[in-house]
Amino acid sequence: MRYHYKARNTAGVLIQGALDAETREEAVQKILRDGSVPVEVEAESVQTIAAGMVFGQAGRTRLDDLGNFLQRFSDLIAADIPLVRALQMVEKRTARLSLRQALARIIGKVQDGVAFSVAVASEPIIFPSYWPGLIRAGEISGRLKVIMERLSNLVEKERETKARLISGAIYPLLILVVGFLIVFALLTFVVPKLAEVFTDLGQDLPMATRILLATSGILSKTWWIFLLCVIVVIVWIKSLAASVSGRLSLENFLFRVPFWGEFIKTDDMERLARTVGTLLESGVETVSALECGAQTLKRETLKKEMLKTVSAVREGVALSTAFSSAQIFSEDVVSMISVGEESGRGYQGFLQWAEISDRRLERMSKTATALLEPALILFLGLIFGCIVMALLLPIFNMSLGVK
Repeated sequence: MRYHYKARNTAGVLIQGALDAETREEAVQKILRDGSVPVEVEAESVQTIAAGMVFGQAGRTRLDDLGNFLQRFSDLIAADIPLVRALQMVEKRTARLSLRQALARIIGKVQDGVAFSVAVASEPIIFPSYWPGLIRAGEISGRLKVIMERLSNLVEKERETKARLISGAIYPLLILVVGFLIVFALLTFVVPKLAEVFTDLGQDLPMATRILLATSGILSKTWWIFLLCVIVVIVWIKSLAASVSGRLSLENFLFRVPFWGEFIKTDDMERLARTVGTLLESGVETVSALECGAQTLKRETLKKEMLKTVSAVREGVALSTAFSSAQIFSEDVVSMISVGEESGRGYQGFLQWAEISDRRLERMSKTATALLEPALILFLGLIFGCIVMALLLPIFNMSLGVK
């Protein structure tokens, strides 16, 4: 099978290429034997499939598993437990099979004399692409304890952001799903039974009641068609997201959606800023930090713009100038980066950007939850009210003697 890869050579330069191998593990080993550290290794048949640009990262270990691993491992390293022993202790307590197997392979390589960062880089499916560079910085500087703590805090912050977003979306989503199921049950099973009663009355029905009965009749007989349409739309969206052009089109549409477009962009920018800031603070070279940060972006549109910025910095353009040339970064962001660059502490600008984005995400999440819940309740209440009024109108007409 043909594998395409991105790796860093002994000079730290990012290189790309392709090679033939039976398995992904064999491809990684070939790259390592050439003296390079793999960053991405993908099979040719699935190279165009996005690792979570719109719907999440396919094949990646869950964020919670990575967070739990880092928390335990950083605590053990901080307690001066030897590296291999710490890895073995964490491996025994790891529940997820894929992560446990990856840790077992890493332990074997470290015992054979392979650097920890290189061993982690050989598991690109399990661990994010920015981990090896950060760990390597800790190995070179002799500050692995500090680096692992920062990495743990970085992942923990991402877990907190994800948990906050999920908790804010659960209640509105629950209201919407339950309301939809109730309306579907009423129109499919309840209203058709009442239609027989109205037919036996032998009187002219109000327009609202006739419309309700007609809608119910169609839905009760063809509900499976609507269900099939929903499945087809979901499959079509996923197939669209599987290609680069389709993903870009879908993302451009999402970015134009009021509030939601700004929300998902801010979410990506917060992750980018915090990753780059943490890497720079840990001593990782600027271009490498920016490249690793670009790999954390979930939206392909933003990633393309970020990679252009990385290329400009690699060619010698000042950091603030490269960011100001990109359309996805605001003037405030450029100003923060410029101030950090002038002070000789570039990481401070990125970390400040991350904190501002994090607070903005929290405000947007609270605003969306505060507005969405009553809006959904009002919307579903109107639907239920219309259904009830349509069912009660014939009864009111009978009581008033209207035919």
